[in-house]
Amino acid sequence: MRTLELTLPSHWACALMYGDETGDAESDNAIDAITRDALAQYETFHCVDVQDSGEFMRWHDAHDVFPYASDCARFIFDVTKAKKG
Repeated sequence: MRTLELTLPSHWACALMYGDETGDAESDNAIDAITRDALAQYETFHCVDVQDSGEFMRWHDAHDVFPYASDCARFIFDVTKAKKG
């Protein structure tokens, strides 16, 4: 399995693991942007694990679309089916 690890806000875990986007609109929009960007690079983008780092971080991998400090976790995504070309 080919994986991609991203440090993202911890409160995104339900949305990324289970597709439960019942959070605030700003978080949901940021998650949609991260997913769109990943799917542009990879054929698959499925969250398979979350490892709580317990760190409050100002800079994380979603900072471009969600520029807020947050408790963060390490999210591991299955990207096995990479797009060719």
